[in-house]
Amino acid sequence: MGRTLRLWAIRRDLPSFLRVGALGVIGLVIGTLVVGGVLTGCGNDEAGRAPSISPEVISKQVLDIPEGASLETVEARLGEPSSRLTVANETILAYGPWRLVIEDGRLTRRIRSRHVDQAAVSILSDHQSKVLDQKILGLKRGTSIASVRRMLGTPEDDEDVFEEVAHPEVILGYGAWELKFQDGVLKVRTKF
Repeated sequence: MGRTLRLWAIRRDLPSFLRVGALGVIGLVIGTLVVGGVLTGCGNDEAGRAPSISPEVISKQVLDIPEGASLETVEARLGEPSSRLTVANETILAYGPWRLVIEDGRLTRRIRSRHVDQAAVSILSDHQSKVLDQKILGLKRGTSIASVRRMLGTPEDDEDVFEEVAHPEVILGYGAWELKFQDGVLKVRTKF
């Protein structure tokens, strides 16, 4: 938890219309990686591209890599990533819907993003934001993911985070809110 907060602490200094949750920042990074990958591949169909593998196969391969594996082991098993971003001691490798976070040369997190309809992403008015705040604050710890989805609709961000757990933590992003679920139930609500 401390690592996540450390990475996103700079957001408090941004104007309110630029503030985004941790998932939003990850989305911006992912978008940057995708645009960078497209630009480096211009004019050359094979440049910067990992071999085409089905999402099911890549998911199995990613999940078979043990926590703490070295960067070299990850690349040996999965091949060259479609994109790579290194900031300080962290490297993020992109493989299809997966983002693998390598910290100090070791695999620490695996993040699988589910496709979210971009029509669900919008800038909320003050009134809409207050209504969303009331709905989210009305959620009780232990509420199921299905119930939250029924109450709030399609999330702007939808990710599975595998970090030192047998079952992934599911993170749904709604506006400035990040809802974390463990074992299918709501554990934490955070507003950024």
